[in-house]
Amino acid sequence: MVVAALSGWASALEDAQAQADRGLALAREAHADLQSAKSAYDEAQRSWSTAHAQQLSQEKLQKKYQDVPPPTGVTMPTDAQLRAMSRNVTQTQSSMDAASASIASANARIEAAKRLVLEAQAARDEAENIAVKAIGDAKGRAVKPSSVWEAIQDSAAWQAIVVIATVVLTIVSIVAIFVGGPIVWAIIAAATALLVLDALMSIAQGKNAWGELAMLAIGLIPGGKVLALIGLAAHVGGGLTAAVALAGAADRIAPSLVGATRSIREITSALRVVARADEGSVGLRRVVVSLAPRDVRFTQKTVFFEKIRGGRVYTFEDIVKSMKTDGWVGKPVDAVRMPDGAISSVDNTRVLAAHHSGVPIQARVHEFADPLPPQQLVRLGRLDGSAPTWGDFATSRIERQGPTWAGQNPFGSFDLPRLTGQP
Repeated sequence: MVVAALSGWASALEDAQAQADRGLALAREAHADLQSAKSAYDEAQRSWSTAHAQQLSQEKLQKKYQDVPPPTGVTMPTDAQLRAMSRNVTQTQSSMDAASASIASANARIEAAKRLVLEAQAARDEAENIAVKAIGDAKGRAVKPSSVWEAIQDSAAWQAIVVIATVVLTIVSIVAIFVGGPIVWAIIAAATALLVLDALMSIAQGKNAWGELAMLAIGLIPGGKVLALIGLAAHVGGGLTAAVALAGAADRIAPSLVGATRSIREITSALRVVARADEGSVGLRRVVVSLAPRDVRFTQKTVFFEKIRGGRVYTFEDIVKSMKTDGWVGKPVDAVRMPDGAISSVDNTRVLAAHHSGVPIQARVHEFADPLPPQQLVRLGRLDGSAPTWGDFATSRIERQGPTWAGQNPFGSFDLPRLTGQP
């Protein structure tokens, strides 16, 4: 739980930094627009002042000589000239109003950018508090083993040994049916001894392991091997997080067992596949696959043009240029197979860059119901013991794009996201 808390905190800090950087870039863009709008307003105001002064002067002159003829040298404005002056004043007034509205809009965007940065700060502080609480809870929940036997039996190393011994005994017992020989029986005896020791430690702690011990004893009786295998299979099914991996290993090994042609070394290699399953993991790691950009949907409607990572500023164009030169950039993206069967990526920037550069996407494709790894939990605020899935994560990305876009694209969109923040 401590590892999950720290990983989640690091992930939340990265998200908060990205949001703060986005707010800063938006503020810079809005500030530039504000300066431009102020310049436009000043220019419009000068034009209006000139036009308005001319209009007042001509209207005053017309009114002064309305009933008497003007003196020699004084030219009176025509009605058409007066109408043109009035239109000029109206147009310059409209330009002032438009510039004023642009100023208000730029100021509003600056305030929105400020709120984005403040929200990022609040998210960072909240993630810190969540991590501190989770670590405190983990410390409070830590229970010391009641005995040395429990400490040994609960250790990850011993559990791995028991798992491997159980699988070895199951598979090699099948081999013994067809092959036999002193090496095979020596392996069976060693694996059985380990499992007997594990059962005795469980009994010493008051656990009910008599059934397992009985099955192991039956397996040592001539003719009782088949019955013992049934019990061992049940033990494997309950003791392995990677029971599916065992079934896959058995499927691969079975044909060679029947022909009695596979060596013990090959069987051990198959067992390593099972042993590599992480203790307490949230599912087997997905392999990396190569996907055509057109086959991957987006979970965001916009992608920000400017990025900051590790204090270095780079742009979307930098990513595209690098991909065109060197191929795929960075780690594989995480993608999810959605309920409609299509694939949607929870990472969007590099997927869009792959579209622009024509490079295949390197991705780990997760099933919709696959549990999230610990480092993703803080992003969804789920350090309370619940287990959100990759489907939850992808759906939350889509929902954050707004009800209209999410309603039209409940599982993501093949439409390219719009780049924002371009200079």
